[in-house]
Amino acid sequence: MSRSIVLAAAAAAAIAAVGNTAIGQTAARADSRPVAESPPRPIPYPVAYSLGYERALQNGTRSQNGEPGPGYWQQWTEYTLRARIEPDEQRLEGAATILYHNNSPDTLGVLYVNLLQNLHAEGAPRNRPQEVTGGVQLRRVSVAGQALGEEASEGPRYSVTATVLKIDPPRPLPPGDSLTIEIDWAFKIPSDGASGRMGWEDDFFFLAYWYPQMAVYNDVVGWQIDWFMGGSEFYAGFGRYDLTVEAPPGWVVMGTAASPMVTRSSHPGSSIVCAKPRKVTR
Repeated sequence: MSRSIVLAAAAAAAIAAVGNTAIGQTAARADSRPVAESPPRPIPYPVAYSLGYERALQNGTRSQNGEPGPGYWQQWTEYTLRARIEPDEQRLEGAATILYHNNSPDTLGVLYVNLLQNLHAEGAPRNRPQEVTGGVQLRRVSVAGQALGEEASEGPRYSVTATVLKIDPPRPLPPGDSLTIEIDWAFKIPSDGASGRMGWEDDFFFLAYWYPQMAVYNDVVGWQIDWFMGGSEFYAGFGRYDLTVEAPPGWVVMGTAASPMVTRSSHPGSSIVCAKPRKVTR
C-alpha cells in the first residue's frame, strides 16, 4: 500500500513540474477554441390530455399544473389479513376481511380485486416464462355477509379472468358508503415467483403479492384492471392493514409495516419474510 502511495505522489510531482509549460500551454489552446452552443431545448407544448384527464379537469378533481383539484378524492380500504404458512408443503393459506370505502361521487355496480398470484396459474397471460403452481385457489368469496358463487349467470356472483377477480355485489355501492368483502384462499408458493420478486429456498421464504388486493378506482380512468403479466409494477390504493401470520414453532416471521408516524400507506403489509434459524456449530 505504501509503495502505491509513493508512486502516486511521485507522478503528481512530475506533473506539477511541467504544469507551467506543456500543460499550461494545452489549457491555453483549449480556452482559445470557439465553444459550440447547444441548440435550445424543445418545450413539449401543447400537452394533449387524455379524455379521462380532460373529464377530471372539468370535474375539478385534477388541475393543469399536476396538483390535485379542489374536488380530488381517493378510495380507502381496511384489510384484516390472516396467513398460515406451511413450509413443508410450500403453501400459504389465507383469510381476508376487506372493508372498502367508496369516497368517489360514483355508484359502483361492480368491484374488482387483484389476485396477483394468478400469474402462476395454468394458461395465465404473461410476458415471460413463469413457474406454474396453479395460482390462487378461491375457497370462499362473500360480500356483505352473502356467499357468492362463480357459476351464477346473474345476480350476486364473481368471476376470475387472469389476475383480476370481478365481483357483482348484492347491491350497488353508493357514494360515501362501504361494504365488506371476505375471501378465503390458498396457493402453492413458487420457488422463484412474480419474476423474481418472491420465492423460497431451503428454510427461507420471502412472500410478496400474496393477498387479494382491491384494484384502484380513480377519477381519471375509473377501475384500473390491467392484468399483471410479470414485467410491470403496480398501481395500488391506500389503506390500513391488520396482519396475523401463523408459522410452525421455531420459525421467525418478519413483515413490512408502516411507521407509527405514518397514517396512510399503500403497501405496509405487502411482504412477509419467514425463516427458520439454523444452529451454527464451530
